[in-house]
Amino acid sequence: MIFELHLRFELDVKGLRTMSERSNQIAAQFASLKDKQHQEHKAFNKKNQIVDEGFSRLRDELNRQLEAQAGDLNCEPAIGNILATDFTDSREAKITRTDLGAFLSVRYDADLRVVKIKCDGVTDYSYLIEVKPNTGGLNWYYVGGKRKTDTSNIGMEAERVADVVANKSLKALLGIG
Repeated sequence: MIFELHLRFELDVKGLRTMSERSNQIAAQFASLKDKQHQEHKAFNKKNQIVDEGFSRLRDELNRQLEAQAGDLNCEPAIGNILATDFTDSREAKITRTDLGAFLSVRYDADLRVVKIKCDGVTDYSYLIEVKPNTGGLNWYYVGGKRKTDTSNIGMEAERVADVVANKSLKALLGIG
């Protein structure tokens, strides 16, 4: 006696993907995410380069303006060469009023892109300038004020900002206004 048994199994795999299809999908999602992260990283670096450029220009121009304006003031007979400048440190510039020992300190923080100006001795003067990226991240602008909490937009041109701030700071060192 011979029994014949025929078994047939059908597995419904509609909607299930093979391992190879799933790994292809995951790999495609990973590649897309990796590309997006790369683009975001490039944009972040570009924004940092732009703001760093704005800070560098401000530092160079502010030092140039302070030195030039102090030199011009020293030539005035009423002032009589009492302003001594020291721009040897890239992180800090100092102008000393030699008749009183008072000084104007200009501290540059490249990491934060902030300039802190403080006058010690004659008047209680302080001023802060910060470099910020504009909305599109393609340029920078400067904000300034007595404290970080009360800053406002003071312009986009390092030359103009430096000229105005240097003038105001030297007047404070001389005890004017």
